[in-house]
Amino acid sequence: AGIKPEAVVIVATIRALKMHGGVAKDQLEEENVDALAKGMENLQKHVETIQSFG
Repeated sequence: AGIKPEAVVIVATIRALKMHGGVAKDQLEEENVDALAKGMENLQKHVETIQSFG
């Protein structure tokens, strides 16, 4: 597609990372380091996608 972005902004909140780690909305206020780690894996995949643009 010839896309070459000049800049990229990623916004990742703890809440969003936990949700992507499998935490239900009603449990987001509870500490859950394992879910946060899983959410970080998801974020890493997004970073890799962005890096593929050069």
